Amino acid sequence: MRRNRVVITGIGLLTSVARDINAFSVALKNGISGIKKITTFDVSQFAFQEAGIIDNFSCKDFSPFDRVSLFALEAVNQAIKDAMLEGMEIEKEKAGAVIGTNCGGIGSLENLLYFYENNEWDKITPRLVKEFLFHRIVENIKQQYDLRGPISTVSIACASGANAIGYAIDLIRYGKADLMIAGAADIVTIFTFSGFYSLRSIARDKCRPFDKNRSGLVLGEGAGILVLESMEHALKRDARIYGEVVGYGLSNDAFHATKPDRSGAGLSRAMRFALKDAGIRPEDIDYINVHGTGTPDNDVMECNAIKLTFGDYAYKLPISSIKPITGHTLGAAGVIELIACLLAIRDNFIPPTINYETPDPECDLDIVPNFARDAYLNTVMSTSPGFAGSNGAVIVRRF
Repeated sequence: MRRNRVVITGIGLLTSVARDINAFSVALKNGISGIKKITTFDVSQFAFQEAGIIDNFSCKDFSPFDRVSLFALEAVNQAIKDAMLEGMEIEKEKAGAVIGTNCGGIGSLENLLYFYENNEWDKITPRLVKEFLFHRIVENIKQQYDLRGPISTVSIACASGANAIGYAIDLIRYGKADLMIAGAADIVTIFTFSGFYSLRSIARDKCRPFDKNRSGLVLGEGAGILVLESMEHALKRDARIYGEVVGYGLSNDAFHATKPDRSGAGLSRAMRFALKDAGIRPEDIDYINVHGTGTPDNDVMECNAIKLTFGDYAYKLPISSIKPITGHTLGAAGVIELIACLLAIRDNFIPPTINYETPDPECDLDIVPNFARDAYLNTVMSTSPGFAGSNGAVIVRRF
């Protein structure tokens, strides 16, 4: 069966370190971090009090919505403008959206519970009740932009964004849509922060992926959105193309509720599926933007997965994690990191893994420590292993 080729024509992004793609590229090149003390909720009871928080953010046009929808809508708005779709006539029945998220409108749910516990019944409105539902993000996007094609919500832990991209790719490949808005969004609240704290996953001081003394992750929030189109549709409207999505792979470990399989076998399957889907050899990959959470198990698992997938070539293949720059943005991580890949292709550099000090013999790959590296990249991969062993890998190529 003939498959449509899928290209990326628009990018939108909101993170703690940058609120548009050009500022994001500068931050990545210079290893600038958006991690800072949390001011959006009370963290006085915690020993570690930092995250990649987006503060001083307002979006008056969409004020009735939950904060996570505000983030997503801001990124969608950027992506649509970037794709030069404003005012353009498109077939609305062949345009849709797939959005990933870990926690959905958790902010509205927290408010709802607070008002309930404090008998503030007048503040419990229908809007508040509906905004915490996971599917509200994509529903808000659909209604705002009058999209009448396929819509869906994906929630598979930290692989949510990668899975959302994968589903959107298939819809275009097999003719169910000509254009898809695809991405993910998540926010940091007292619920998410205390939850990761209870799992002892939060770092003691800072996120330092692949470092021997790493102690955990640092949370972040944000949104990443891509405009995906069939190549035919994009060329017909003379769109600028950032790159082509040539392959993706999904798998799961079936191993543990939170802990990854340190052998890397599950993630390796997703990476090999992506390579097969793209029809390329392992040696064709020029760079991998890895999940790189800074937790002891994840980083070893990812290195093992890369070795299983790439063999001897693994030691020549540069990899890096941008988690110390953005924080771990949960379901949005895979899309924000795929955006980093597209900017790396566009601007000819490899983002660094900052905060690296002490080598770990179990993480002995080329992690591009501390400083960005000039490089001409043709084909890059983004990996997204998540809680409970949900894995995703996406490959994009210079167009």
